[in-house]
Amino acid sequence: MLEFETELSNLMSILEDDHKEYLEVNDDVVHKGAWGSEPPRVARVTGIQRMKDEGTNKYINKISWKSFQANEREYVVDLHDNKWAYNYQISPV
Repeated sequence: MLEFETELSNLMSILEDDHKEYLEVNDDVVHKGAWGSEPPRVARVTGIQRMKDEGTNKYINKISWKSFQANEREYVVDLHDNKWAYNYQISPV
């Protein structure tokens, strides 16, 4: 099996397991870049912000996954590699 297929298989098995209830800064998450069209990869969260607070210093340190995933594009997540993502592009590890 190719390295990519192995990594994808590992990520998918992680997604099928139970997940914690909250998303917090410094958590590892599964990120699908390019508005969800890229293959999944593991990334670390460095910031969580509501879209309505964008451009301010109002960040969230912890939020329930249920609230986080309730409305598409309500939250933006900063990632460790200087990338960012909308909430619908992020899944728990």
